[in-house]
Amino acid sequence: MTKGASPLRQIDEPYGKPSWRFTDDLEAEPEFDHFASLAATVCGTPAAAVTLIAQNMQWIKGAVGIDRGAMPADQSFCIHTVHAQQYLAVEDASMDARFRNNPLVTGPDHIRFYAGMPLLIDGEPVGALCVIDTEARAHGLSSEQRQALAMLATQASLQLQLRRAVSERDDAVRELNSVVGQLSWVATHDHLTGVGNRALLRQTLESRADTQTPPFGLLAIDVDHFKQINDSFGHQTGDELLKEIARRLTQSVRTDDIVIRFGGDEFAVVLDGMADEIQLAELADRLLNAMRAPFLHDGRALECRITIGGALWPHHSLEVSEVVRYADAALYEAKSRGRGVFVMFEKHLLAEQSRGRIEIARARTALAAGQIVPFYQPKVDLKHGTILGLEALLRIVEPGRVAILPHSIAAAFDEAELAQAIGRSMLDQVLRDMRRWLDAGLQFGRVAINVSATELGDPTYADRLTAALAEHDIAPGRLELEILETVLLDQRSAVMLATVRAVSDAGVRIAFDDFGTGYAALAHLPSFPVDTIKIDQLFVRQLDDGANQAIVRALLALASELGLEAIAEGVETPRHAAQLLSLGCAIGQGFLYSKALPAEKIAHALSRQARTFRSPLNRSIPGRPSLSRKAA
Repeated sequence: MTKGASPLRQIDEPYGKPSWRFTDDLEAEPEFDHFASLAATVCGTPAAAVTLIAQNMQWIKGAVGIDRGAMPADQSFCIHTVHAQQYLAVEDASMDARFRNNPLVTGPDHIRFYAGMPLLIDGEPVGALCVIDTEARAHGLSSEQRQALAMLATQASLQLQLRRAVSERDDAVRELNSVVGQLSWVATHDHLTGVGNRALLRQTLESRADTQTPPFGLLAIDVDHFKQINDSFGHQTGDELLKEIARRLTQSVRTDDIVIRFGGDEFAVVLDGMADEIQLAELADRLLNAMRAPFLHDGRALECRITIGGALWPHHSLEVSEVVRYADAALYEAKSRGRGVFVMFEKHLLAEQSRGRIEIARARTALAAGQIVPFYQPKVDLKHGTILGLEALLRIVEPGRVAILPHSIAAAFDEAELAQAIGRSMLDQVLRDMRRWLDAGLQFGRVAINVSATELGDPTYADRLTAALAEHDIAPGRLELEILETVLLDQRSAVMLATVRAVSDAGVRIAFDDFGTGYAALAHLPSFPVDTIKIDQLFVRQLDDGANQAIVRALLALASELGLEAIAEGVETPRHAAQLLSLGCAIGQGFLYSKALPAEKIAHALSRQARTFRSPLNRSIPGRPSLSRKAA
């Protein structure tokens, strides 16, 4: 069968345009030659073919006794079989009005007889298995021949179906790999500045924990007075400043050096091949000079400097993990000297710095005095402004002072015994508050409480938690544990995973806090019994940025696909709430609704029967607990 000469045109038939959409699977293959050969043998014809219709063309997938070239579909006999979606026989093409002027009939191919069975994939006609003869057949095929042709067409269809499934699987794998690759990049890079994050620093240092590793240096960097600029000119200006600082750092270091943003206004640089303090000091001086030019934003010149501390491996320590601590100690010393300078680590700095000891002492004193208490921040229905749940947040309440945030005792959470004591105190107070609210008939949904790695690493934690719930007669489903995704991935011990699973099996919900900013990726989620992801406030505050919108949209889609609840943190403006709603996020928390409040103020808010604060959409739902902005 040779290709005809008529021009290519679209077939316009009442059945629509048939198409084999896997256009990369149109080439002829011996396996389909086998189907054609069997069909020709059974039907007693000199030629047979397996054809596919795609792109207004007929393609030969397998054949015997005919040319394998593609041809316009409007010259094809098989297009009629495809449109009919059933067996088609042409006993004498020269006498059939549909075919008598067809080049395949009038030309050298001299087709007279044709019989074809459609090839169906999921009910969709994609081609045909046909037999062809140059002699007319008044009686067509016998019933046995027709039955055999149908059976062979079914087998060929199944083979094509298998190929489609394989192709779809390969497409899905490629798409998944692409998503995983993107999430992997997001997991190791700061979303605002594009430089590396803590995860990348951890990976980088772990890869250098080898005696064969060449010497390297580490610079710890702090942006001077960044908070003042942020407070004076706004978060957007602060973000632009951080991006410019990251850009200048990247341009000032060598190609193989790695710039890291820890978060906030803290950066670091890992420098391979640093053999001595002089070389490290020269590089640090270059970075200081790079920041001396004013930062221009909206026509304003902002003066901003950096302070740097440095340490060398193995010069200052043979332990890679200690290099970060030593560089940070040097940075602390540099800031105490007036900022805007570089200080190299010296051993005596460790003895002079007692910040960690002070924080631990403060935590012990506050715990003994009952000054570590839970405050509660509402989780709100973004559409209606109603309270759906609460998050318990640690505060230190000293007489005559404003409540102190937990970062003032940060070092305490690295002390296992003290961290567990603080956790037990917080849990007991939260459960007592919940019991009081329930006894008062107040509806508060679920209460979330943050849990440290130290607590999860305690093999008795799950039993203690379930016992405490039973003691206070609190249903496990009313409590949710918020766990930093970095905690689970930094400490992937069997004990920790067993603890999380035991707690989840008991009915307590599990939430990943600050999701999207740590080390977690798509592959890690199935490993843990997670019920909720909390979208980090850094994404929410910058939703006007297209990249951040894309990330939030992807996180929401991921949560939906996995059946997880998604909560947005840091909702500070009505615009944030409206943007999140448009992206499909229904729940949020942030200063737009309330800061964290003590238990008695939350109880007052929950007891109100009508909403008295303004929600982003200025709606009120009678009979639902609400929170007055005045209470904040």
